[in-house]
Amino acid sequence: MLTTPTYHPGSQPQQSTNSNSPRVLIVSLSTDAWVGGQEIHSFLHYTLLQNNGVHATMLVNPTSHLCQLLQQHGQNFYTIPPLAAWLKRIRFIYHWFVRRCIRHICSKENIDVIHCNNRHEVKDALWVKQKISPLVFFTRHIPEPFRVRELRGVDGVIGVSQHIVDYLKQENAVHKLNIPSIAYVPPFFNAEKFTSFVPTQTRQEFFEQQFGITIDKQTPLLCTIANFYANTLHHKNHPLLLQALHIVIVQHHKPVHALLAGNIDAAGRAFFSHMAQELGITPYIHFLGFTEQTPAILHYSDMMVLPSRHEGFGICYMEAGLSKRPAIGARGTGAEMTIKHEETGLLFKNNDAEDLAAAIERLLDDPTFAQHLGQNAYEHIMKNFSPQVGITRYLELYRI
Repeated sequence: MLTTPTYHPGSQPQQSTNSNSPRVLIVSLSTDAWVGGQEIHSFLHYTLLQNNGVHATMLVNPTSHLCQLLQQHGQNFYTIPPLAAWLKRIRFIYHWFVRRCIRHICSKENIDVIHCNNRHEVKDALWVKQKISPLVFFTRHIPEPFRVRELRGVDGVIGVSQHIVDYLKQENAVHKLNIPSIAYVPPFFNAEKFTSFVPTQTRQEFFEQQFGITIDKQTPLLCTIANFYANTLHHKNHPLLLQALHIVIVQHHKPVHALLAGNIDAAGRAFFSHMAQELGITPYIHFLGFTEQTPAILHYSDMMVLPSRHEGFGICYMEAGLSKRPAIGARGTGAEMTIKHEETGLLFKNNDAEDLAAAIERLLDDPTFAQHLGQNAYEHIMKNFSPQVGITRYLELYRI
């Protein structure tokens, strides 16, 4: 039937489940052809639930990279019909498909909790709740304001940063939504691949063989891990990083190679390449594209910088800390959840190229201080942001 989701049986053996635990459906209908922080979080949310004896499954978009990721790891999951994915721009038809897919899975799997990762999925889950009464939860991953009153009727909302939670609580009170639970839980991330990384090559060999880049032994390395699309210029604020590097490299004569890891489209590459040329820093800017080599990139780098003016949390801050590398992030963003200024990293004035340049130079000028921040970041993240702590909190919330 056109409205029936497709079930994808995986090769992974079935985990033993705890009969007292809720049965959970995670809905994550991203259409992105790459894996970002939200997709990684959703995937790990699913696997962590399974590892903790919870009967869990997922509903994803068949054209998404998240679907490919689940297949690669041999997981069981569902996809919405290809026709629904194709008709996504016709909203009322798309949501008609999604609602029936969610209801089908809930009935078949005896689902107790529907957990959404995009606000547009919530209204479909709430429609199902009216029919068969599962609990509905929602994780808010991004800090931008939205129509929170669309969440009326949900049983709980999780924000990945305290900034998001404060905003949700304010809107909950103003609009009298009576959301029973609004909680802060950091996003999930794969800690093991960073803590277990062991280098097998020199820095020069790694970048030459993996990316065809010649890196000399003396020049420090700065990396940033994010997508470089033209339509994310305002959000990720990468132009600010290039402006700061112009100050550091050209004006203050302190060379540093910048490794830009993440997906990039043709428009983004053209924009950033032209900007780097105009600023006179082209030899120091290296576009790595999408890569699974982030543990190695962080290991060989001297610092990680994310210039975003808006950021819900920033998983890459945790990844840098687990690699024992200092991170630099903007004030007034999710960076402040993991970066304790001058203890685990450095914070700069949001959207201020001069202040960002000063933070970069401070780490370049004092490598011992940079190493101290990196070690502190590692200890801070291992103590406070363990994925196991997060999944325990989720299970507590499901029992409200």
